[in-house]
Amino acid sequence: MRYICIVFLVAGLMSSFTAISQESQRSQKDVFQSSYNASKKKIQSQKYQFIGGYVYNNKNREKIDDNSNTFIINTSNVKGSLTSLSTEKKTFILDGMIRNYEAVFNDDKQTIRVEFKVETESEMYDVFIDVKSNGNAFLTVKKSPMDIISWTGKIKAL
Repeated sequence: MRYICIVFLVAGLMSSFTAISQESQRSQKDVFQSSYNASKKKIQSQKYQFIGGYVYNNKNREKIDDNSNTFIINTSNVKGSLTSLSTEKKTFILDGMIRNYEAVFNDDKQTIRVEFKVETESEMYDVFIDVKSNGNAFLTVKKSPMDIISWTGKIKAL
């Protein structure tokens, strides 16, 4: 009799933990859905700002001043500057026309991929932005195959 009571008690506790776990997963998905929808709306407007928090390469990562590592996308133009790791001392000045802007929204995975080119007076840059479901943005700017800088940050509506 005692054994049967213990079995029922354990089974009851297990079902309670399972129900709590499932509800927690649903709540987390709802939070990410809200964040994803907000990011999607910003990207669709083509009027937003990238604010960098960290710059990195394959080996190093460094916190950066978010006031000086930002650029603004305003429909067909980009304006701003982004710096590399302090050891590399490179800066990309993005001030020009946007060409071939494309945004791909994966609603199932809650991810966004943005690609475009920036044409300045003297340079052409390839820009790639990946926005995750939690709102974090990963930016890569490529000036040439050997001149690439990557950042993590956030997207902010204008």
